This record gives sequence, C-alpha cells and structure tokens, in this order.
Amino acid sequence: MFFKSKNREGKQRQLLIARTVDGIKLAATSRDAETALQEACIAFRHDDEERHDEEVESGAATALYKQLALYLHTNGSDKDIQLITLALSMVYKCSKATRVSSFGDIGSGLLTVLSQVIERTLNGTIDDEFMALTHAARTLLLLSQVNELKTELVKHDGLVKGLVNIMGNRDIEDARVDAMHSIIFLMFEDDNVVTMARVPGLIEMLTEVAIHREEEDQIRRWSGAAMWNLACCPANKVMMASRPTCLRAILFLMKSTCLVTVGYAVSTVRQLATEEDNKSSMVNYNNGSLLRAIVYIATRDDIHMEITRKSVHSLHYLVSHITAVDACKHSPLSEKNTGLLVTLTSLVIDSPDEEIREAALSGLTTIAIALCDGMCQFETLLQCLVNLLKSGRIEPTTMSLAALRKISVKAENHFSMVNCLGLLETLGEFIVHNIEIGHPERIENAMALDVLLSLTTDDVCCVVVADSDAVLGALEQVLIIRADLKIQECAFKIIGNFANSPDSRVKTSKHKGLMYATLHKSKEDPTLRESFKLLAADM
Repeated sequence: MFFKSKNREGKQRQLLIARTVDGIKLAATSRDAETALQEACIAFRHDDEERHDEEVESGAATALYKQLALYLHTNGSDKDIQLITLALSMVYKCSKATRVSSFGDIGSGLLTVLSQVIERTLNGTIDDEFMALTHAARTLLLLSQVNELKTELVKHDGLVKGLVNIMGNRDIEDARVDAMHSIIFLMFEDDNVVTMARVPGLIEMLTEVAIHREEEDQIRRWSGAAMWNLACCPANKVMMASRPTCLRAILFLMKSTCLVTVGYAVSTVRQLATEEDNKSSMVNYNNGSLLRAIVYIATRDDIHMEITRKSVHSLHYLVSHITAVDACKHSPLSEKNTGLLVTLTSLVIDSPDEEIREAALSGLTTIAIALCDGMCQFETLLQCLVNLLKSGRIEPTTMSLAALRKISVKAENHFSMVNCLGLLETLGEFIVHNIEIGHPERIENAMALDVLLSLTTDDVCCVVVADSDAVLGALEQVLIIRADLKIQECAFKIIGNFANSPDSRVKTSKHKGLMYATLHKSKEDPTLRESFKLLAADM
C-alpha cells in the first residue's frame, strides 16, 4: 500500500511538471503566458533537488530560456521577463549533474540572454526595480558553482563583465552578493585566473570594494580572497603590484577588524613579493606604509600563527639586497613602533614556530649584509646582533657572529661597533662560556676572536676594546687552555695590538690574570714574548 501511494505521488508530480512546462511552451497570448509563468513560479518554489532534476529533465529550463530569448527579442513585458528569470533561478537549484546536462543543451544561448537581462536592467531598458537582474544573478551563481562549467562561463563574451557591472550598483544588495560570489567561484578555477584578471574593470572593482568604507563585510572578504587568488598566478604578479590602487586596497584590507580579511591581504602581499620586480615598489609604496603594516601584523599576538607566518614570509621576500636599506628607513625603531629590525630579532629569539624563526633570521641576514655605518638603523642592527648572540640559539648566534665579522672588515664600522652597548661584553662572555662547557674549538669562538682582532687594528678602537674586562678575561681563558688551538694564534695577535698601542698597553697591563697567562704562554711563542715585554714595561 505504501509503495502504491509513493508511485501515485510520483506520477502526479510528473503530470504537474509536464502540465507546467507545456503551459510555458504553448501559451498563445500574453495573458496566457503570464498565467503560465506565474503557475510555474508557484510549482517550482521548493528546495527538493530531485524534483528540480525532474523539472529540468522535462524541459522546464529549455522552455524558459526560449521564452526569455523571445521576450528580449520582441521587447516583451518587464513583468514576464521578471517571472521567467525567477523561474529559471528556481529550477537550476537542481543537482550539479543536471545543470551540466542542461548547459550542454542551451548553455551558450542561456548565458547570452541572462547577460542581456543584466545589461538592459542596468541601462534602464528593463525597469522592474532590478528584480529580473537579481534573478539572473542568482541563476549565474548556481551555474558558477559547477566545476565543469566554470571555464565555459568565463569564456562567454561579456558575462564576467556583466557581473562586474552589477557590483558597481549599490542599490541591488542581493544581486551584488550573488555576483561577487559568482566571481569568486569562477576565479578559483585555475584555467580562469589569467583571463579574468584581464576583464576590463574587474581589478578596479575589487580594489573599490576593498576600500569602500560602507561595503558589506562579506563582500570585502571576498575581494581579499579574489586578489589573493589572482596574485598566486605568476602572470598577474607584476601587473597587480604596479597598480597603486591594488596596493592601496591591500593596505586597507590589512587594517580590517576581520582577521580572515587580514589573512587574505597578507597572503596577497606574500605572493606579490615573490616576484623580484615587485619588491622595490612594494617596500616604497606610500613612503613605506605597506611595509609598516606587515611589520605591525608580525608583532600582533591576537592573530592566528598562520597569519604571523605569512607576514614574516612577506618580509623575508620583500627584504632583498636592493630593498634592505629602504626597508629599514621606512620601518625604524621608534617610541611607538618596534620597527623592522627589532621585530625580526624578537621573532628569531621568541617565536615558538621554527618556520617563523628561520624566515625572520633570513631577513636579518640580508639586512646585515646591506647596512654599514652611516646608514639608517645601523646602530639598531648592531644592537639586534648583540641580542641574537645572547639568545643561546645556535643558528642566531652563528648568523650574528658572521654578520659582525663581515661588518668589522670595514674600518669605518669600527667606531660604532666598539661603542655599541654590550657588544664587547657579549663577545667576551660568549667565548668564556664555550670554554667553560668544554668547546673552546667551536668555529664560533674563532669568529668572535676575528671580530675582536679587526676592532683592535686602529688605536682609537683598540683602547676601547682593551678597556673591556670581559674581553681581557676571555683572552686570559683562551691562553690558559692546555691544548694548542688555532684560536690562540688570534688571541696572540689581539694582545700584540694592545701592546703596540700606548693607551691600550696601560689598560691591558692592569689585568693581572691576562698578564700572568701571557707570561706563561710567551715561553712558547717569541712574538707573544715581545708583546709581554712591552706590556710589562707599563705595569
């Protein structure tokens, strides 16, 4: 009995669908057509996907398309056009497989008439308070959700442009949401990214949506997602970064209160920054405001780790040997902001995420290679290198010493180095620590001594180094190591420089521990013996 009832209901439903479709097809007068369309809208107003499948398979979509084409060709009534587009937006809530099948029959023609509805409504030819346009936008959204159709939709002449035009009218909220949603669905098809980026007005629309202060939050989020997806395509990177309006929109999105939107904006910067030709324009955009915004995001503790990771990667890509100086100039340490250098240093030392630490350290390395005395933020760089050396982490300490050794090669850098707060003390303590833990032979010890040797090559700086108890204590510890190590040769040379500088001699000779160690070791080395004689003369 139950199965008979189900079968009877199915047959009745099929008869109703057939009668509804026939009514649309066979309407002889405009009155008959309007009545048939009203009945269709009533019959199709439900959310049963299987029933919509039956409606489309029975020819409902095809009949509605043909009627719409006829009405547009003959300038039929706006009311009937509105009913037809409404009915289409209902029946295409069928399954995606059925949408594909129907599109195969009428797809190209359907897209043409829907585009015409949009165009005529926007230019005022169809005057129905944007209802037909709203229904057309909903139908296009349903079609754009189907992966198999996305490429065909974008290929259709004028369709994406029509969606862009809808976004330009703020009086049609529902249609704008559906149009933007359709653009997102279509854009996230790999084959469409380049084509859509070249659609006239699309990028301009995305940037306008991003910066308009009264825009809906959801639409603004979608604009961020769209720009990120466009930026992922190599063919779009230079084109986007060369447009100040794009960079302005990205900057605006990064200041959003919505963290999802912020994440899209940072991801966009990260993608654009991978292109070498973009780095300089992005770092210097609006006097560095884009760069400062990324630095600020990297310091925030109220965002997801993934956003922080992307912001640090963005900085890693943006800071190159060409842009490093400008980047430091645009994002200096100040009372209100930590600045680029301090931010990267803090991330290297404190971040629990290894990927963040590595990217930040890479950025610092690039900056350290580019900066020298007299340049903006050079003193800040030295202080950051000292903090890295104090961190105790292997990679940061090695990088710090390598950078300091490279910087110390240039004599013009020496004065700033010996006057950097804590630099000499930290170098001395680092050497002593390695000796105390049984690793005097570490390559980092040799690097630290190389730095000290460079700093003692001129009299003025040599005096400052000789005045550091930490340095003199470290040299003492190096000399009293029983084994003969190569680092002792470097220590001999540093002591020799002290001995050859009158003011340094006075200070060095007062350190009893170092003098005793020098005396003991001088028995094995004639050069050190001569140095000791000079030092002893001032005792």
